[in-house]
Amino acid sequence: MAGLVLDTNSVFYGTTFRGGTNDAGTAFKMASDGTLTNLFYGSGTYGNGTIFSITPVGAQATLYTFSGGDGSSPTAGLVQGADGNFYGTTEYGGTGGSGTMFQMSPSGAFTSLFSFGINGTNNGASPDAEMAQSSGSGFYGTTSSGGSLGGGNIVQIRRTAPFILPAPQTAGALTFTWTAVPGQSYQVQYATDLAQPVWNNLGGVVTATNITMTTVDSAPPDPQRFYQVILQ
Repeated sequence: MAGLVLDTNSVFYGTTFRGGTNDAGTAFKMASDGTLTNLFYGSGTYGNGTIFSITPVGAQATLYTFSGGDGSSPTAGLVQGADGNFYGTTEYGGTGGSGTMFQMSPSGAFTSLFSFGINGTNNGASPDAEMAQSSGSGFYGTTSSGGSLGGGNIVQIRRTAPFILPAPQTAGALTFTWTAVPGQSYQVQYATDLAQPVWNNLGGVVTATNITMTTVDSAPPDPQRFYQVILQ
């Protein structure tokens, strides 16, 4: 369950799992003297969970609704990373059915970063606590089950840049493979000169379905091309 958050005015904010008018939980604030104010009551509709925002006066907005394939039951609270984005986990759902880690921008753009259980449960299953960011780009957390002994794992998840593998050229077409994270979105680009300020998109944005992806540039007309893959 998520803990309390303290703002700059010494007011605590938190949520409850159940209770309230609809028995679907509440969002509340509590002053330093213990005065409690309910800000919002849950809708009572049980599904896969949501990400929401709420103002100090109780104005609530739903930013994202989980569908199951992208995660289910986001038990832990969100953590704001050094890049300004919010990061969190779901206890269930995802490709492996054992929970996910996700990113959401301040404007509400959602990206699924990792699915637990995609290689069995040795990488852990059902994360249910907030993750912590290291001084680098990695996040650390725990899973409540899975692992080699079945009792859970301590995990590290890093957002890594894609890497283009050696590319063969056949009949004028260049085929290259690049490393990827399933569920993340990438844009392949090219330029004819490394000093070129603007790179050209090669096709549209691609959502990875495997740990490697392949792109074909059919018979490029330029004497030379340089390629890069951008993590969206």
